[in-house]
Amino acid sequence: MVKAVILRVTVVLAIICSITIATVLYFNRFYRLDVEAYGRVLLSADHSEAANELLRTIDNVRFVIEEPEGKNEYTLEEAGLVLALDSNELDERIRSKSFMWSIDCTELLSLSVSDEDKVAAMFESLNEAAEPSTDAKWNRGTEWFELTEESYGKKVKVDDLKKKLSDYVEEANESLFGIIDSGVIRFAISWEDYVKPDVLSDDLKELSDAIAAYEGFKITYTNGFSLDNEDLYPYLSIGKNGLSFNEKKFRDKHYDAYQEELNSYNTVGMIRKFASNSGKKRNVFGGTYGDQINYEAEFDFIVKSIKKSKGQMDRKPELMLDLPNKIGKTYVEVDLANQRLWYYVKGKVVMETDVVTGTAATHATPPGLYFVSEKIPGKYLIGDDYKTWVNYWMRITNTGVGLHDAYWRGSFGGTIYRSRGSHGCINLPKDFAVELYRVIEYRTPVVIY
Repeated sequence: MVKAVILRVTVVLAIICSITIATVLYFNRFYRLDVEAYGRVLLSADHSEAANELLRTIDNVRFVIEEPEGKNEYTLEEAGLVLALDSNELDERIRSKSFMWSIDCTELLSLSVSDEDKVAAMFESLNEAAEPSTDAKWNRGTEWFELTEESYGKKVKVDDLKKKLSDYVEEANESLFGIIDSGVIRFAISWEDYVKPDVLSDDLKELSDAIAAYEGFKITYTNGFSLDNEDLYPYLSIGKNGLSFNEKKFRDKHYDAYQEELNSYNTVGMIRKFASNSGKKRNVFGGTYGDQINYEAEFDFIVKSIKKSKGQMDRKPELMLDLPNKIGKTYVEVDLANQRLWYYVKGKVVMETDVVTGTAATHATPPGLYFVSEKIPGKYLIGDDYKTWVNYWMRITNTGVGLHDAYWRGSFGGTIYRSRGSHGCINLPKDFAVELYRVIEYRTPVVIY
């Protein structure tokens, strides 16, 4: 009886084992194994081929750099990367769980950088044909400065991308399913990964404003002469400290030329019509009376205006003398031939006298239109062979000719001047000189003919 029971059990166990073995063999032959990672199926394959299939899948993975305007594809070896699989452990798991429908290999996969030099070479290769970024810059053009705006090239920041790839690899290890599933490792490069210009147009605002100010620069004069930015351009330059003006070269080149352009403002010595005491119409010229440009001061004004990039329209230049163009109705008239002087106020003779002028042959009084440029109540007149004190001095020329008292003379007028005249001055009777000195004003015209 016992033997019969043992036999039955043995037979049953043998049947169960046979069924189990047959089931496993049948399952391995007719059903596929799902290889999973991160909770998702990577591939399905026969149990015997699952590990090899996964290795082939890994070997075919490509590394693709995706740029905003294109892409480049590499093998993982070219990219200096390795996607590793612990295949021994996978085989062991497949053998030990051959009766299972699926197997998890999450912790058996890893992505890493295998060769830093290859990584660097890969990124550097992107720069070989790439256009570099260029800085914004002001350049000299044919007629004026020209702004070349910054340009954005396609050269990448190699060191930054190496760091970015290292971070990417760490993050990728947290989810390799998408990589293996698609067969592609996608590494995105954004515009921020390109080398940018160091100098932007906005960085040049101060210089741009300075150039713009000069571009509209202009000084015009009432006589029609003008200078503008085109005249300044050869003397403007851009350096480390911005826009600069070469004053020395400008002065050397234009000082004399501009003086000629402004000479029309000088009215000293010009011909003026004059009605003498006798009623005769005369043309008077020469002398010191009239407008005379203070050219040094005027050129200084031009230079200062240029430096400030601030022009002026319809300008009249700086004058040493700013006298009315016409003689007017208050003046002194001296007739050399008749040795007579008249003083007019508002067109009427208020004083007149005989005079003695410069000795005709040696020190003739110069004819022309002058003005009282100095009044001194007493001074020495000094020459090569004389030193004479006068009490009332009224200068009219730049060479020392003036009106003054001649207390040493007993007579005036007539022909005295022909042989016993002065050294060029107009000698006046003492009392007349006192009164004339009292009433005559500085800048009063003096007509001598």
